[in-house]
Amino acid sequence: MRAGGVPSVAGDANPQVASVVEARRTGTHPERLSDLSPPPPFSLESYRKDPAAYINTIEPGRVHQPAQPGHGVPELRPASPPTARVPVGGSVELAIQALPRAPVSLLSKDLGTFANGLAAITVQAGDDGIARVPWYASGGVINQADILAACPLTSGQVRFTIIVTSNER
Repeated sequence: MRAGGVPSVAGDANPQVASVVEARRTGTHPERLSDLSPPPPFSLESYRKDPAAYINTIEPGRVHQPAQPGHGVPELRPASPPTARVPVGGSVELAIQALPRAPVSLLSKDLGTFANGLAAITVQAGDDGIARVPWYASGGVINQADILAACPLTSGQVRFTIIVTSNER
C-alpha cells in the first residue's frame, strides 16, 4: 500500500460504519461524525442491558469522557507498548487495561483505521479487563499517528504514538 490515499469503506460493512452513515444521511447525530461534538453521558445501566448498542454506535468524543478520578476509580493503563513503528500498510495491536467487559473507545486523529474501517472504534474488554484492538497504517497515514483511548469506567486516557514509515525504497 502506498501513502496518500484514504481507503473507502462500504456503508454497510458493519454496524459501526452504519451508525456513521446514518448520522451523515440524517444530519441528526453530529456526535458520530467528530470528537468535537460531545456524545451523551455514559449510562452504566443502559450499557449493562445492551452492550452491543453502545459498542455498535461510533461516537469519537467518547475518548474525552473517561470517569473522574476518585477513590475506588481505577486508572486506564496501556497493556502494550505505547509506541510502535510500522510500515505503511502494516498493523499493530494496541492493548489497554481497563475493567472486565468494560467499553474502551479509541480515536486515531491522524488517519489510519481500526478493524471496522474507521478512525474511531469502541470495543469491549475481555474477561481479563484487556481491550485488544488492531490499528492499520492504511493509505493516507505517514510519519506519526497519535491514538487516544478512554473508558467511561476508568479515569485517565492512554495515548499511543505509532511511527509509520514508508515501505518504498
